[in-house]
Amino acid sequence: KQKKILKEKLPQLASLMESSPPPPMETSKRRAAATASIASLSNDNSVLPIELIFFEILIRLPVKTLLKMRSVSKSWISRISTPEFVKAHLNFSANNREFSHHRVLSIRSGSHIHDDGHITRWRYFRTFSLYAILYGESPCFPVELHNFGVSYNVLGSCDGLFVISKTWYDNDIENLFLWNPSIRKLSKLPYSGTDVRKRRFAYGFGYIECQNDYQIVEIVASKPSYLIADISVYSLRNNSWKTIQEFPSISLPENVKFVKGKLH
Repeated sequence: KQKKILKEKLPQLASLMESSPPPPMETSKRRAAATASIASLSNDNSVLPIELIFFEILIRLPVKTLLKMRSVSKSWISRISTPEFVKAHLNFSANNREFSHHRVLSIRSGSHIHDDGHITRWRYFRTFSLYAILYGESPCFPVELHNFGVSYNVLGSCDGLFVISKTWYDNDIENLFLWNPSIRKLSKLPYSGTDVRKRRFAYGFGYIECQNDYQIVEIVASKPSYLIADISVYSLRNNSWKTIQEFPSISLPENVKFVKGKLH
């Protein structure tokens, strides 16, 4: 009976939440209808088990729509926030070959010289739907990043999260932030304890599966010889830094890249 109900409901929800949307107003109506339809499933647990609702239906929703489902009940807030569901949702989205939940981030920067010679520098982010790019659709929706009043850079990204640096005019890093553009949340990270001013530095960011933790590695080489590098690692789970060790004669041409579970 449960499988029969699920087979009947999924096509209905799929049509409401289709990834190739009509105009924005119509899309909002469809998503609101889908939200109400899914929420109604939880009113009677004899219809569908709550686990089936989450791991067969909610797992298919984009992040923004999923966050709206938290208003259904306190128990839904708790379940949507569990590491198990978050990981399952991320894996489902990553393996979606239609790329309906994927977005491409572009960064555009420039400067303007005023009449008095003062230079104003600017940089803004935009995101594009990968589905729209692949299938020739539009538009491009800009993503608003918090206005720091100074320049900022992307130091690394993983699973839709970005490490952003706030910098001085000479590109010395002042602060680090973790940015989740899907929910437009920006969190300032604690100070690592290493002064990176006037020193060569590089950063890497990735997910360490065996520890179920997102981590940032900070590599800082000291003047005048740059022959010794200090290595520090930030743990998102613990919200703290720890010094690993010193490494001799390390080259820092650019930031570290995260590929297939390893930082390179």
